Amino acid sequence: MENELVLTEKQIKEFGRIWFIFGNDGKKCTLFNHKLVQGFYQYRENRINDYRHGKKNMIENPSLGKEYAEKNGVTEECIAACELILSNP
Repeated sequence: MENELVLTEKQIKEFGRIWFIFGNDGKKCTLFNHKLVQGFYQYRENRINDYRHGKKNMIENPSLGKEYAEKNGVTEECIAACELILSNP
């Protein structure tokens, strides 16, 4: 798979830790934060760009709009946490 990665045990442990913050009904959970972290933790997929563009597309879609995107979209804080884990093998 194109987006598949090899993660170190340390990275897997860190994705598990942030799973309870940005996913799994954590205090900063949104639908797409959940899916982004789940992708790293369970499926070893890097979908940061897909979710970043997806939020932009939701905002521009008249049937979804900015309110939906803010409630459900991936947050820059979640992306930054994922990128930090990826940069520290």
